[in-house]
Amino acid sequence: MKTIQIKIYQFDELSDDAKEYAINQLSDINVDYQWYDCVYDDIKELGYQITEFDLYRQSIKAVRSSDNCNSIHGTIQQINHDWGKQSDLYPLVTEYYRCKHHNRHNKTKLTFDEEDFLHELQSTFLMILQKEYEYLTSKEAIVDTIKSNEYEFTSDGKMRKTW
Repeated sequence: MKTIQIKIYQFDELSDDAKEYAINQLSDINVDYQWYDCVYDDIKELGYQITEFDLYRQSIKAVRSSDNCNSIHGTIQQINHDWGKQSDLYPLVTEYYRCKHHNRHNKTKLTFDEEDFLHELQSTFLMILQKEYEYLTSKEAIVDTIKSNEYEFTSDGKMRKTW
């Protein structure tokens, strides 16, 4: 029988090259599952459901949930109240109110119908998903995951295998 001893390191103990290797090897660690579930849940709270999306083709399909009786106005109010000005959806709220204000004070009407609203909403949902994906695959997020899970590595940055 042979006994092999291997030195094991925490991420911060690795050389810069070994850290880069580890990060590259674990580049999909935060997206190798249904990473979009929390975004879906947030969107579901607004009464919409994403049925499909493709970040590479920049396409998305979202539909109003069957149990959603909110009008555009109700959805706008919910975004304004629950998500606030920091939200990526807030510019949509601003556009809605701009059109509403314009229509009260001008003879020429700006339209903001349900089709326009859904298109803008879907575009914003896609942007939110894209931002989430970019963050999860960023070096910062990968390193955070490595550290929080206390992964161990060999000196060359290969993750320690558990037997």
